[in-house]
Amino acid sequence: MTGRTSPIASAVPGRIRVRHPLLRRADRFQEALGRLEALDTIRVAENNPAVGSVLLTYDPSVLTPDDARSQVEILLSAVLHPAEAPPP
Repeated sequence: MTGRTSPIASAVPGRIRVRHPLLRRADRFQEALGRLEALDTIRVAENNPAVGSVLLTYDPSVLTPDDARSQVEILLSAVLHPAEAPPP
């Protein structure tokens, strides 16, 4: 996500916390949540639309932390910056 602040607030193997001001908007939050829930290897553990935050979990023996971060950043780029997102 060139030139943008990452929506990933924190990450440790097995967990990623996403937080972004645009996720406080109901339409963006619902779109992001739907896309995140569609991932096979990453699960939505908690979400809080009031602060634009989502906690994700994954199995680090199946998905490396770098791969998990990359998947989340690419997916959220399409929601947070749709004009810059590559076509699917």
